[in-house]
Amino acid sequence: MQFDIQILPLENPQTRQFKFNFQVSKKTVNYPDSIQAQRSPIATKIFGFPWTEKVEVGTDYVTVQKQDWVEWDILAEPLAGLIREHFEMRKEEGVLSLEENPEPPSQENKHLLQSSDPIILQIQKILEVEINPMVAMHGGKVSLVDVQGDTAFVRLEGGCQGCSSSQATLRQGVEVAIQRGVPVIKSVVDVTDHASGEHAYM
Repeated sequence: MQFDIQILPLENPQTRQFKFNFQVSKKTVNYPDSIQAQRSPIATKIFGFPWTEKVEVGTDYVTVQKQDWVEWDILAEPLAGLIREHFEMRKEEGVLSLEENPEPPSQENKHLLQSSDPIILQIQKILEVEINPMVAMHGGKVSLVDVQGDTAFVRLEGGCQGCSSSQATLRQGVEVAIQRGVPVIKSVVDVTDHASGEHAYM
């Protein structure tokens, strides 16, 4: 399938809609910040750019609102290329499905989204800015589940769940980044059920 993307101007001059000829979501969800964007691989990737203000993922489009210090003349075509590459890669890996907007977080980590704890906020920021933009390129995501004392508990999702490289990602990427940015964290524990992943350590 050819992945075609149209770039459409909207009423707000800071906003562009990237319209697809394929479906990526069962519903439309707005992501006003990078924390909530962790639910969506493509929204997470776009929030990796500092000029991103808001992202909306619809059934067959992504709408991006930028900050006013950059111009669409510079951003629009490269961003369309990045979005196309994202979905082409997910298709090649067999993970392109109607899951760009999964259900909200479960009760076990819902409290983290409302937390004002500086340690939790810093870990979430590290995952958003340093880790998830990279793992999103392979259809994956790393979510913070809980923090207890000097231990952070994370879950590897999407393409990372069951992947044979998941432990290398955890130890050489996630753990190093978290411990560097939040020295009080001495241990990062993976609570992922890798056996139920699509790739199951293949």
